[in-house]
Amino acid sequence: MLHYEVTIRVPENLRASWEAYIPGHVADIFATGCFQSAVIWRSDDGAYQSAYTAANPGVLDRYLSEFAPALRADAATRFPGIEIARAVWSEWKRL
Repeated sequence: MLHYEVTIRVPENLRASWEAYIPGHVADIFATGCFQSAVIWRSDDGAYQSAYTAANPGVLDRYLSEFAPALRADAATRFPGIEIARAVWSEWKRL
């Protein structure tokens, strides 16, 4: 199981637009069928994180090659210059 996380810092003047946009964007990502779950987190300082759970690396690779370029381009066109960080996490240990 893998967690794919996207963290975005949104300037204050764009937050209302971002909050209107991101639920649909995450729904489009989830609709690719590559993820088992999706959640959006928000911090008080204008950071947003969307987190997705993929069953295995192959499914994530499929998302990244087939779907991510167009979805990323759409977000970049609507919100140029926002700060984006992406990470893939794999389960290391369950306690």
